[in-house]
Amino acid sequence: MVESRPTQQQNLFTYTSRVPDTFAINTSDTLQQLAAFRATLPEGTKIAGTHSEVFHCDEVLANVMLRYTREYEQAALIRTRAQEVLDQLDIVTDVGSVFDASKNRFDHHQRSFNMAWHEDENKPFVEGEPFKIKLSSAGLVYKYLGKEVLASILKEVWPQSTYSESEQEKIYQKLYKNFIQEVDAMDNGVKIANDTNYHVNTNLGVRVSRFNKPWNAPASFNQNEQFRLAMRVAEEELLWQVYSIAQVFWPARKQVEEAWAGREAFYPSGEFMYIENSCPWKDHLYNLEVENGKEGLIKFVFYKDGRGMFRVQTVAPKCSGYDMRVPLCKAWRGLRAEELKLVAGELQDIEFVHHSGFIGGTYNLQTALKMAELSIQEAAATQ
Repeated sequence: MVESRPTQQQNLFTYTSRVPDTFAINTSDTLQQLAAFRATLPEGTKIAGTHSEVFHCDEVLANVMLRYTREYEQAALIRTRAQEVLDQLDIVTDVGSVFDASKNRFDHHQRSFNMAWHEDENKPFVEGEPFKIKLSSAGLVYKYLGKEVLASILKEVWPQSTYSESEQEKIYQKLYKNFIQEVDAMDNGVKIANDTNYHVNTNLGVRVSRFNKPWNAPASFNQNEQFRLAMRVAEEELLWQVYSIAQVFWPARKQVEEAWAGREAFYPSGEFMYIENSCPWKDHLYNLEVENGKEGLIKFVFYKDGRGMFRVQTVAPKCSGYDMRVPLCKAWRGLRAEELKLVAGELQDIEFVHHSGFIGGTYNLQTALKMAELSIQEAAATQ
């Protein structure tokens, strides 16, 4: 069954779900049951396997990704813990206590398993190190089949866009960092922080878990059908994540490259950068600084918002975090236009400065530049 599924945000993209209503899922715990199920399938149909009973985000997402590969696009699915059945299947995720990519076995629960995202497969997992979170079945499938998955999604959903091999590699790496890593961490019990003040109950893991059979569900409740529905949720999230990187984040690179090239024409010291159109600039800026041997150079980034206001925004020391290379002047922080007139001296047209000092705004570009200059002077005087 072909099904076109529009997204919920003004149809920014549409896609044909690879998890149709006719997707064949079965629980087979004996070889006889497997044979009976296989007899219902078209000849030559591949069969994937994962565990039965309660399901989790990692194997749900892993099986979504399999359906974006040529080999398993039309595969059926068996949910079982019977090893004799699993041994007969074409590919198995999240069950079986075996990881062997050459044999299409992708479990991560065995004691011997320590693989993380980094390329050295023999390097042990060290908790807390970035990109060294132990992989789940989702991370394993993405590591070994993800480039094909990504290429398939890009070609099918956004055929009007072209990406070089280098660009696809960067999108592939960023999709792991921004999305798959989160799924790996959740499934392996890696906390986002040692101490949190609240719990997040809206992430993909939670949304997938809602499809599991409640304790008081009616006898007619079909857990395999729920798995299929959970796959639909994971599929849409996967496509949104690809969209946000490939169609929103990556095209911004050209904007930031132009701003970087023109930084000295914009401001002689080259420490300020003006971006013509507001876009996701932070990661691109850090990468450009590293590529050009200029780490830490840019102190403020300027751009116009949707109202025509010039924003002056500080830059964090690294790609993430809330520290600032240079904050805006302390006396301005947390104030609005009329209040700022009392403390900003000659700068009578500042509209606002955030209470943390990371961003401010004015309708006058020269005022925005002066805000940055005075803030650098204040920072230098307090060091």
